[in-house]
Amino acid sequence: MEVAYRTKLTAVLDAIRFLLKQGLPFCGHDESSDSLSRGNFIELLQRDCDHNEEIANVLNINALGNNHMTFEKIQKELVHACAEEVRTTIIKDIGDRVFSLMVDESRDNSVKVHMAIMVRYVDDHGEILKRFLSVEHVADTSSHTLKEAIDNCFCKVCSLFCSPASIGGFAVAKILPIVENSFSYLSMIVNTVGASYKEKDALRLSQHDLMVTRLEKGEISSGRGLHQETSLARPGDTRWGSHYQTILCILAMWPSVMEVIGNVHDDATDSKKKGAALGLLDRMEDFEFVFTLHLMKKVLAVTNGLSQVLQEKNQYIVNAFDMVRAVKVKFQSYREDGWNESF
Repeated sequence: MEVAYRTKLTAVLDAIRFLLKQGLPFCGHDESSDSLSRGNFIELLQRDCDHNEEIANVLNINALGNNHMTFEKIQKELVHACAEEVRTTIIKDIGDRVFSLMVDESRDNSVKVHMAIMVRYVDDHGEILKRFLSVEHVADTSSHTLKEAIDNCFCKVCSLFCSPASIGGFAVAKILPIVENSFSYLSMIVNTVGASYKEKDALRLSQHDLMVTRLEKGEISSGRGLHQETSLARPGDTRWGSHYQTILCILAMWPSVMEVIGNVHDDATDSKKKGAALGLLDRMEDFEFVFTLHLMKKVLAVTNGLSQVLQEKNQYIVNAFDMVRAVKVKFQSYREDGWNESF
């Protein structure tokens, strides 16, 4: 009995490890016995049974009714066990080394916010490694909530404690009410302009006409990679680069964005939607809002460049420390000497 159970467990784990390594889905749309495609997990086990008599003797019709080890709950438990083993291996590999934390945001189809947690460290061979640790559900993307989720994640795998300083600098920037308010309006602008294909098409057409007019007047020059902005991407609260790109695009397409929002206001039959569009137009003409966008464009240009360089796989740790120090010096000079050259 013990030998049969070990054979069965080994076969099931081999199938699970293969699917996890390849990033393939487990379940099928129809896993009934008469289905022609029962999903990757069941079909993979069936293939093992067809080619291995020892496995066939303990799985499928030869398995006890309550010991198939193919039910969805069993699959999930074994997948979680594999994940814990991988996380434990990563933590042991880090040991007492210094590591950095990388946090990213994602949303599923139900708009539920998830936080992906990754670590970045240097191994014994001097190679920079980036390892995925976990996906955690979070209620929001404030620095306090992110830190709490990170702490809970590490409590499950080790006794490490994460400092709030390890959380992205953008969350720190949003502590400032003016900055947080400006980025909230920025998200609303992007959502309004990209609410439907009608608005997206109108934005592309308006931007195209504007570029043609400016080219004819000689205000801008043409060339590969120049003036290609025709859409606005939604910024992610934990991705510095997305905010930077959104600011660049919206500043480059400012007249077109205002035109589209004006059309939304004129076409709206709902007073609430009309009022929201009017509020966005007023905000885009507000000095504080415009100034904040230009200010954050300057700040994020520095941090985004650093972030991109640090993500290079062949980056040396000594160079990384030098670049961090250079960025700190840059910001200190802004603090001491002012921002006159920026505007």
